[in-house]
Amino acid sequence: MTRGAPVPRPPNWPRSFYSPHYDMMPNTWWPEDWVAHAIKRAGGTVSEHADAKARVIHSSTRHAPPGAAAGPDVAVLLVGADYDVADEAVARAHFVLMRDEVAGRLRAETFAVGDECGGGLVAYAREYLDAVAGVVGAGADGCRGFPPPPAAEPAFPGMQQWFRVQCAWELMEAREAARAETYSVVVRLRPDATPYPWDAALVRAAAAARRDVVFAATDHAFWGSRPAVAVAARLWPAIGGLFAASATPNVAFSVRAFRDSLASLPAEARSHDTWTFYSKVGVLAAPGGARPSVDEARTALAALHQQGVSYVTPGDVDLDFGRLANDRWDTWPRYFAAESDFIAWLLYNNITACDLGVGTHMLFRGVAHARAPGVCRVEADAAGSA
Repeated sequence: MTRGAPVPRPPNWPRSFYSPHYDMMPNTWWPEDWVAHAIKRAGGTVSEHADAKARVIHSSTRHAPPGAAAGPDVAVLLVGADYDVADEAVARAHFVLMRDEVAGRLRAETFAVGDECGGGLVAYAREYLDAVAGVVGAGADGCRGFPPPPAAEPAFPGMQQWFRVQCAWELMEAREAARAETYSVVVRLRPDATPYPWDAALVRAAAAARRDVVFAATDHAFWGSRPAVAVAARLWPAIGGLFAASATPNVAFSVRAFRDSLASLPAEARSHDTWTFYSKVGVLAAPGGARPSVDEARTALAALHQQGVSYVTPGDVDLDFGRLANDRWDTWPRYFAAESDFIAWLLYNNITACDLGVGTHMLFRGVAHARAPGVCRVEADAAGSA
């Protein structure tokens, strides 16, 4: 389908919302009840226009009146080490942006995990985001403490971040139990990597439509439906379990999820010169010959899927590292690489990794970078609700 081309209204959706210019999933009809529900929950409005050819949905969530929604339906998990906020000017720039362009637009509740209750990441999160806070270590002053992982556990910061994600998820679950309501969308952020801006209504609609997709800018930031992000929140124990026990650099993967993740990979993610803020799907070992390109791997995975192969375990078929893999780091015998193995964990759990899909920029360590959002290309044979 050519981008920008009109798409007929599905015959069984007589009342629906059309998003012709939405970069994440362009030319898409969204069932009206999904969009209207998401907007109403966010405090927006849904109105009819007699002179319109179809129903028009208006959203205005930035300044929603008090009590307009039953409760926030988006949770932000903000995790990092206190050294990530060591530069005060840079840290404040990020937290202002998180407040105004992420948590504010999404009307989200934030759950932050840092190193110290009285300072660092937690102090900024409380000041700017009124966050529910936790730390790795002893808690104090309304800040929940989490026992540090055993000394034998991986100590590399790229691994430790997943322990903090697990802790933030536990904070979120406690809040859900207290309010007797779960969140629909979960966003994971770092204090030094902030994508912006966000479109609240369409984030909610995409998460409702695809409960088997995580939208990610590598491991810097990602979001999705609660069930999808719950998979990412369970990665920490798998580092010392599934990944450590694997005899090869690969773990089993869903053929469908791997195929669609490669199909959704933006052009910027196919070059080392431009892939910093994009997922590293093209690194993973795949079928398609020696050091397959993204297109060669996707074609081989599509052929396996057509043959009825749903999952591949290392040894079932010939695999080789993707052409984007770095021979020094990515091809080592089982060594957990945070960015690529985050994607491998999603594929192991039949979750497609699409691009972040929102935001035209990324503020990274105080410097704004242009970042083109990618399109999520998930084929129709995938189940949209789980």
